[in-house]
Amino acid sequence: NNILRNIDGFDIKPVWPSDGEFLRYTPSGNYKNIPEGYLELRIGFSFYSEDEIGSISFEKRIESNVNIKMWTVYSHKERNLKKFVKIGIKKADTETYIEDEAQVKSYLEKYGITAKDLDSYYDEIVNQKVLKDWCSIYDSKYSPSNYGEVKVETQWENW
Repeated sequence: NNILRNIDGFDIKPVWPSDGEFLRYTPSGNYKNIPEGYLELRIGFSFYSEDEIGSISFEKRIESNVNIKMWTVYSHKERNLKKFVKIGIKKADTETYIEDEAQVKSYLEKYGITAKDLDSYYDEIVNQKVLKDWCSIYDSKYSPSNYGEVKVETQWENW
């Protein structure tokens, strides 16, 4: 009984649940309605191992063929949340990602995007959209403004 089904405008990945040993422990899906300027908003869980990991990823268009991809990974066991960023470059039908921090920073500087902007994108999507929706369907001890005792690590914190 996947609680994600209760989020209005959220589409569970069609292969879930599955009789496959791995897939039945990894519910995931995408929002159908996302804020303008964003391309994808995805939530996924992995209950396959004792780490019990959750992730949220989204892409923001900065140019017709250049996107910022941001994602978070939360480990229930470690009680930490890590936030990452990379650049997606689309050419024809393929997309490649730049993960090297120096190159990511260079792209961000080229487009005038600061660490404060990245924080704003994260807040708009993760806190104000996903976590608000989550708290509306689940009696969570966390909220968009209070992560409790979760350690948060942000890749771009000192950029």
